[in-house]
Amino acid sequence: MTLVVMPDELPEETFIWSYHYLSVIIIMMNFISTTTKEIKNNVLSLCIHTTYEDNSEDGELFTFKNLTPHPINLVRNSETLSIPNGEVIPRVGMVNKSAKIIAGLVPIRSYKLTEVDNLPRQENDTYLIVSRMVAEALPNRTDLLFPDRLIRDGSGNIVGCKGLASL
Repeated sequence: MTLVVMPDELPEETFIWSYHYLSVIIIMMNFISTTTKEIKNNVLSLCIHTTYEDNSEDGELFTFKNLTPHPINLVRNSETLSIPNGEVIPRVGMVNKSAKIIAGLVPIRSYKLTEVDNLPRQENDTYLIVSRMVAEALPNRTDLLFPDRLIRDGSGNIVGCKGLASL
């Protein structure tokens, strides 16, 4: 399992960019890196622009699409980045493999995951935020992420997460 960790959870000597700020300038090891974000509908776009000591430049664009039926609230300290929910929600099919009754009272069913419907094809530099069940049904898809380290309110309801994870 690969985790997308938040900068406040890394050792001091580790470098990672943060998407919690509209513009982040990091000066380190002879380069300057700027990260900007844009949220439209259910898509978060992150652009990392780097200028090196010799004035050469490099850029990367990462896209995160929320394909869950609810907003994803990424929380770091007191800041929250909210990615609205998507309109097309991937769903996992299941078939009943077997059933048994324990002690004559408790019915137990066993299910097998089948195909996933409504899931876009894999694209370079695009990550799809899906339910953990969708990610588990397709463990070879490297673009599937799901909410990790969930945050709950006093009633036990999920209100956010501290990061994303993949299988």
